Amino acid sequence: MPESSPLDSERAERPAEERAERHDTVERAVETEAAGAGAAEASTSGASTAGASTSGAGTSGASTAGAGRPGASTAGAGRPGQGRDEAAVRRFVEHMAMTFDDMGFPRMPARVLVAMMAADEASLTAGDLAERLEVSPAAISGAVRYLGHVGLIVREPAPGSRTHRYRLPDDLWYESSVTRRGLVKSVSDLAEEGVRALGGRDTPSGRRVGEMGDFYRFVDAELDGLLARWQATKKRLAQSD
Repeated sequence: MPESSPLDSERAERPAEERAERHDTVERAVETEAAGAGAAEASTSGASTAGASTSGAGTSGASTAGAGRPGASTAGAGRPGQGRDEAAVRRFVEHMAMTFDDMGFPRMPARVLVAMMAADEASLTAGDLAERLEVSPAAISGAVRYLGHVGLIVREPAPGSRTHRYRLPDDLWYESSVTRRGLVKSVSDLAEEGVRALGGRDTPSGRRVGEMGDFYRFVDAELDGLLARWQATKKRLAQSD
């Protein structure tokens, strides 16, 4: 059998190098856009509120990524587990994201959220997500910003790097429900304000808005018991496994 030449070895290594280079390019683009978004938000906030000019500094990240990035994956690295069907996983991600979209959840954040739920890794980079979902860095940047805002993902710095990794909260649905509780109370309070503005509950519009407030007050009152029952159920299910 003829010996392989240095040229053959170089050709074999080239695809992996190109893949890693593309991954780093996505990382830099996402971090750059996140920095621009943070600066824009800080500028807007500063225009309306004194002393808010530094509000975007913590979200800027940095544009240099890739060097010494721990746990960074090349295409598909570490994803398949025993018995894992990647084609079926991709279908699941897209179908679940479509269902969330039908429920009013933004489509791209839904795809990112479900992709993270379907990952065996503890955390993913923006480059990982862009590669798996085959989308642009801009799409990932907007999606992770939205998911972080509503408490569905956590952004953490990658040790030894200026880029970030994203993970799901330890108790995703519990924590997201707690995060939304303040919004539930805000809706009920604003509904009462609306009822007064509309002339009271004797008017058709006041009655509709008042009923909305009643519903959200009911949800807020029931949420404590519901979340406590969920924690008890989760503990019981874990013990039975």
